Amino acid sequence: MEVAIEVADADLACLNILGLPVLIRTIKVLIRKGAGITLFGREANKAYDLVFDYSLENQVRLGNPEKPVLTLSASYHYDPSLLCILLKNRPQNVLSAMQTLPEHLWQLLLYKPEVKKIIEKKLFKTIRLNTEGLIAPAINKRVSFLLTRFLVKTKITPNQITFLNLILGILAAFLLADASWSTRILGALGITANSIIDGCDGEIARLKVCGSKIGAWFDTLADDLVNNLFYIALFVGLSFSLHSSFYLFFGFLGLIFSLSVTAVIYHQLLTMKKGAHAASFTPAWEGRVSRRWFEKVRPLLKRDFFIFVLTIGFILDVRLFLFWLAFVANLIAASLYAVSFFKTLKNRK
Repeated sequence: MEVAIEVADADLACLNILGLPVLIRTIKVLIRKGAGITLFGREANKAYDLVFDYSLENQVRLGNPEKPVLTLSASYHYDPSLLCILLKNRPQNVLSAMQTLPEHLWQLLLYKPEVKKIIEKKLFKTIRLNTEGLIAPAINKRVSFLLTRFLVKTKITPNQITFLNLILGILAAFLLADASWSTRILGALGITANSIIDGCDGEIARLKVCGSKIGAWFDTLADDLVNNLFYIALFVGLSFSLHSSFYLFFGFLGLIFSLSVTAVIYHQLLTMKKGAHAASFTPAWEGRVSRRWFEKVRPLLKRDFFIFVLTIGFILDVRLFLFWLAFVANLIAASLYAVSFFKTLKNRK
């Protein structure tokens, strides 16, 4: 499937917005959809230099298009969802087809500073629409967008952010297990920062169109590791503070419940090839009522809500309440996910 892109003004096509030239963002999205790209036009040669800068020379060629299924103009910024629509419908006149679609999906490029701001706003709006959970849209994303707006213009990669955030999470877990309340406050602030920064890697990956399966799994594994470390810090710190092995025993039991939930989710994601995000997990319960019920409860199982409850609990120093709340929540979640797992095995037979 060949897509032709006409470059009449290379300076506009090379316009850098949120860490990536407009033309390169379009090309990357099209390549992910399985398209081969041909650049043509009076300034295509000048714009083609970008192809080498981003190591895309094997997927993009320079010259006259032969039989393109789509001909686009590099004088526009296209939302990824718009490119998907155009590839699917393959209109004869792309510009006419665009006029019938919402304006937030495209933007004519002009030599005006406000145009860059408009496109930035549209790109962040696209990311915001994908935000899930109870706390993230209201709090986390407001801060992470500020960080992303700065980081996306640097050379730092999403995987590097995930790694640095993993280190931050491990340090925060050690602070949470400390006997001193003031130290635990620092740990609570650390896990809040970890939850906020956790969104930056995915945001940058989407803005720069550089996400990968390895990166997605790295992010998921790092999140689950840190979450369990936070829980371990809770019951280990409580056990040492109260000088009781009782909380160690039930804490490790709760950890087993938590790991069993993770195992069920990973099993489905791997066997059904659904990706690397827990949001892709669907329970195997029969009946629409069950599924509607699970979707209503799912936000309470999200990481942003878990971190928010932990932070408030550690600040208020109600660790005993947090301990039993986490234990009961892990027990209920493990039971529900076990039912889903065995139903999945039964359905396969």
